[in-house]
Amino acid sequence: MRFIDRDQELEALRATQRRAARQSQFTLVLGRRRMGKTTLVREFLRGVPRALYFFVTRKRAEDLRAEFAELLAAVQPAFRGARLTWDGLIRACFDAAQDAPFTVVFDEFQNFRFVDPSVFSILQKHWDLLHQERRVHLIAVGSVTSLMERIFTGAREPLARRATAQLRVEPFPPDVIEGLLAQHDRRGLRELVRHWTVFGGCPKYYSLASDADLLGQDPLTAIEALILRPDALLRDEGRSLLIEEFAREHTTAFSILRAIAAGRVQLQEMSDVTGIPATALPKDLRRLQDEFQLVERELPLGDAGGRLGRYAVRDPFLTFWFRYVYPHQSQLEAGRHDRVLTFIRRDLPTLEGRTYETLIHRGIREGDERLRLPFDPDAVGRWWNRQGVEIDVVARSGKGTEAFFGECRLSAGKVDRALLHGLRQKAAQVPWARAGKKAHYGIFTIGRVSPTIRAEAKALDITLWEL
Repeated sequence: MRFIDRDQELEALRATQRRAARQSQFTLVLGRRRMGKTTLVREFLRGVPRALYFFVTRKRAEDLRAEFAELLAAVQPAFRGARLTWDGLIRACFDAAQDAPFTVVFDEFQNFRFVDPSVFSILQKHWDLLHQERRVHLIAVGSVTSLMERIFTGAREPLARRATAQLRVEPFPPDVIEGLLAQHDRRGLRELVRHWTVFGGCPKYYSLASDADLLGQDPLTAIEALILRPDALLRDEGRSLLIEEFAREHTTAFSILRAIAAGRVQLQEMSDVTGIPATALPKDLRRLQDEFQLVERELPLGDAGGRLGRYAVRDPFLTFWFRYVYPHQSQLEAGRHDRVLTFIRRDLPTLEGRTYETLIHRGIREGDERLRLPFDPDAVGRWWNRQGVEIDVVARSGKGTEAFFGECRLSAGKVDRALLHGLRQKAAQVPWARAGKKAHYGIFTIGRVSPTIRAEAKALDITLWEL
């Protein structure tokens, strides 16, 4: 799959490169694995005349140092054949930037922690001594975000506060994925929902699907080929992505992520299925939310107390993996992936419905013209109460004078009279919307509703978004 839609990230790197022509720069490029950081950096380096790219693998320090020396000699022939220490190699990189800018990329930079942590102190020493006299651009690319942040922000870390720029490589936004799918004759919001539920916006997963000629096929075919079969490339993906983040603590984290992905989104529900006391869960959840950024907590819109909070796994693929793959590993190992696929086929519409709601929320927040509300919303979310009443889409204006209440249905056939009348009844139970606000109502669905339902919606002053 060709390189797509990283124009902003490329421009950010190029802007830093232009600054490096005047003064040394130390750039961090952070992001989860599979986000395309290496592809981005390699694309950037195509326009950099003097550069060295080095992938930090976990091997013997001597072997890694010899590999680095060989690569350095290829761009700086004066060092060919020399047996240098890390101190000499790092100094050579700075010296290469004495007369002209020189860029050095360390990919998977955090691996130095496991190979030879002294590299961090050596880099600090030469940066502090020489960065004002040289024009070097150091780029540290890292996938284990929590570890990279400790390396560059920890109070006792040698490289603390040395970074001059930081770039986070995020998943592709929905409109990019929608365009990519259209290139493979998978057009429309329904196809976006089906693929986003499985792969989210992760570039690598779509690249794998494209390389295997799966993007133009039903997503269930891609699920079987890429995730469930014994030789599937993504079968162990969830563990591979997270095991380095959690190390020995991974069993607790995986139990919590599995519970949330399965729909156990409140503390007591999680405690019931994980066996972790409800009083102990908040500490683990805070780490998953704040330190690892894997979980998010959602409150009913307008709820200031926070007692009704629900948790969700932020990444769609990890939600899918912890809902369908991790709990069924025994069946998969026994060669019964067909049974797991049958379960997925039956259960997936539930997860797709949640994805649809999330995409509608995001589209409204980001100003998607297809989802324009009667007013500019200041806040968008969901609403629910202790009695089990839920509204899929709730928004309010910045001045607090207008409110919107909406429901989402993937199929236009699911939009009926009960849904229309129920929406207004549920909206009347939202406490903050009762005091003189102008209320608007709407239904978001895919496809065309019947003329009877359209007439009923008009009579009730409910707007239909037939997407």
